[in-house]
Amino acid sequence: MTKKLAIIFLVSILFFSGCATPIGYYKAKDSEGGYSETKMQEGVYSIEFKGNSDTSVQRVLDFAYLRAADLTLKNGYKYFTVSNQKTDRTTTSSSVPETTPLECIGQNCYGNRYTTWRNFTYQAPFTYLMVECHKELPANASGTVFDASQVKANVQTQYHINPDKPDAQIVASPKPA
Repeated sequence: MTKKLAIIFLVSILFFSGCATPIGYYKAKDSEGGYSETKMQEGVYSIEFKGNSDTSVQRVLDFAYLRAADLTLKNGYKYFTVSNQKTDRTTTSSSVPETTPLECIGQNCYGNRYTTWRNFTYQAPFTYLMVECHKELPANASGTVFDASQVKANVQTQYHINPDKPDAQIVASPKPA
């Protein structure tokens, strides 16, 4: 029983320490975060980017816009507009067991061993964009028109993303302004 609790405790520690790095850009969405997109119709995409507890809201926004720029360029468009945007945080709670040690002198142990539960709560930011792609600069667009090449270059520079290795995990913090 003691060995089982120790293993559960170690696995819990590894799980929580695995979240100590902000989510990198080119990671498809999984339980820890990342991006996902859905093609709604020709030139229209919904994009979601979810971070973890160590990812800033600004990073989540920047990476969602970078994903929008990538999709725009990949599909032969030059500009994009955002018709809907939502940014928020999800709150997650979990518990891990902690077992009190016995007082042992030689082979004689004294005291009671019992398990308590330590609760962890953390927040992870996410953002959702509805993006419309354009081949030409739209004349009557409502809102800001983004040049996809410029957005891509600016975010890659901000987060030290090497364009020659775009699938590498991004762990560096942005450069100070």
